Amino acid sequence: MDGGDDPRDEPQLPVFDEAFVSGGIREPSAAEREAMARAPVDELAARRAARAARPRQRRQRAPRGLTRQVRRWVPTLFVVGVLLILAWGQRPRDGASYSAGGFLITVDDGNRPTPRSSSSDVPLGVPSPSPTSSAYTFIDTQSDGATPVAYDPCREIHVVINPRTVPSGAERVVHQALDEMSAITGLRFVVEDEVDESPKSRRDPYQPDRYGDRWAPILVAWSDPDELPDLAGDVAGIGGSAVVSVDGTKVYVSGLVGLDGPSFNEFMSYPNGSELARAVVLHELGHVLGLDHVDDPHQLMYEDNLGVVIPQAGDRAGLARLGQGACIPKL
Repeated sequence: MDGGDDPRDEPQLPVFDEAFVSGGIREPSAAEREAMARAPVDELAARRAARAARPRQRRQRAPRGLTRQVRRWVPTLFVVGVLLILAWGQRPRDGASYSAGGFLITVDDGNRPTPRSSSSDVPLGVPSPSPTSSAYTFIDTQSDGATPVAYDPCREIHVVINPRTVPSGAERVVHQALDEMSAITGLRFVVEDEVDESPKSRRDPYQPDRYGDRWAPILVAWSDPDELPDLAGDVAGIGGSAVVSVDGTKVYVSGLVGLDGPSFNEFMSYPNGSELARAVVLHELGHVLGLDHVDDPHQLMYEDNLGVVIPQAGDRAGLARLGQGACIPKL
């Protein structure tokens, strides 16, 4: 081999991409690479901010198993006349005052029946064991601020029904609701003969011309907004009780459950109508016995009920306490 130069011995020069050399393609700087890496994060943040800026829509969850027509009614089935009663409390009448959830009537000594001894010295029944729950509120309490005002458990609680506009099958629902409340509270209800007394939100708890020398029984009556304005709109029922003070102890002596006949007539046409109707009656009886509305939507005593049709843990715990009221020797 001669001593000529071998081309392979010459240094190899790098070959550059023409576009790169002319500046058409440029490697991103460190700052630009960081910005590219953050782009997905920034885009996600921007989307979240846009979503948060949109007006939020409130949705009502329809209860399971209900027909479409019932779902339209359920959110307002249990709107009760409690707030109306509270509003009337701002207008004193004949020495009577009213509290939210029920009637709080101070009756003069001359406007009450002759005191009667109770038929028993001990409660007539025992409340059923209740779950541990604090999801209940009382309409009124004794002077200690904790003990609820309740009916005398040593006496039978008499009930009368005005069935003037009762839908078919709805009166049976009332008896079922009373039986269920009795089982939970231990209180004893006695349903008397039917009456023609018209429901009034300011019902007098002492009506000697109609019921004799005793406290008027609890009245359960079907009505309509023309007769009982409290039922206007989507209100399916109202409930409350009258309370008197005996030797410093407040006790319920009479009450009212006013039910919207037209609404009940519609309820009873649904496949599960009797269940819905009973839930309304149970809710109103809860007010009559002393329960107020609660903030827990899972309880029967929630104001805008979302399909709860039987007393839940908080309802049962509160009702059990209301079944342990004081026995009043003479009432």
